Amino acid sequence: MKTNEEQYIIFLKQKVFKKISTELNENSIDRIVQIDLYDSHIKDNISSSFQKYYFETLNNEINFLSSQNFFKQFKRRYSLQGIDNEYLDRLENSKSEILQLIRHNSLTKLYIDYFNKALIKHGDLKKEKDLGSFFAKLVHHFLPNEYCALDNPIKDYFGLSKESFFIAFFIISEEYKKWALENKQLLNTIRENFRQLDENKILDFNLLTDHKLLDLIFWSKANRNKKVNTKKSSPLKKMKLHDAIAQTLITENRAMSTKEIADKLNISKLYTKKDKSKITDFQIHGRTKNYPNLFNRDGSVVSLIKGK
Repeated sequence: MKTNEEQYIIFLKQKVFKKISTELNENSIDRIVQIDLYDSHIKDNISSSFQKYYFETLNNEINFLSSQNFFKQFKRRYSLQGIDNEYLDRLENSKSEILQLIRHNSLTKLYIDYFNKALIKHGDLKKEKDLGSFFAKLVHHFLPNEYCALDNPIKDYFGLSKESFFIAFFIISEEYKKWALENKQLLNTIRENFRQLDENKILDFNLLTDHKLLDLIFWSKANRNKKVNTKKSSPLKKMKLHDAIAQTLITENRAMSTKEIADKLNISKLYTKKDKSKITDFQIHGRTKNYPNLFNRDGSVVSLIKGK
């Protein structure tokens, strides 16, 4: 007889597998390829730029060991927030050991030694922080056939919001693998249709693993679902300006100039000023500048940071 813990893990695995099977089927192929893959990861400039970095550095030990700032670049590209340079320097100085732990599949030790209760600077103090998302993405980067690059939206989408990140990482990775093995033809059809749409060869399909493909699909689904739920959760609550800007960028699904954002907000009324005067592009400029963790800025053009 299985222990209570084993029964519970089986229950969670079945829930994830059922969710994948419900979302991915013969009837949903066209929508998945067009919306979840092409629109979200090729047509979207931020995501397509990230994909180029991803495939250039994926499982690249030479680049990893020779680079002087691998982890700073990794943090920036994956939009990992709240991590100070001192911690990143510690990882940089421990690259050989970290890589060895990954290659030997000693992931529990890797997680405990470097990512669980990591001491991160918070003002003048240091506080413990669980860097599960950082851990998952790094492991995936060097074992892309075995593990997913889990983030919180996907974790929540599969109904594992209350579970530990570490456990969810292994559960979803295992169910990705199981589902892919049982649905090879369906996944290959999705992959091939996606390849045909990628006319500019943004992705390297020779390196596109099943785990990565499923991550791309469920990242898109999870973030759209999160945006819808956020919009529904408090329709009567007055938005703050930066939230209204973010919602506008989500709705438009593209980068926008500060003037375009101001014009949209003056129409949508997601945010209104106390004196009822019109929102200006200068106001959008100032607010987005104050939230560098939320917005990318290129002159007067504003976009959401990937994963936000």
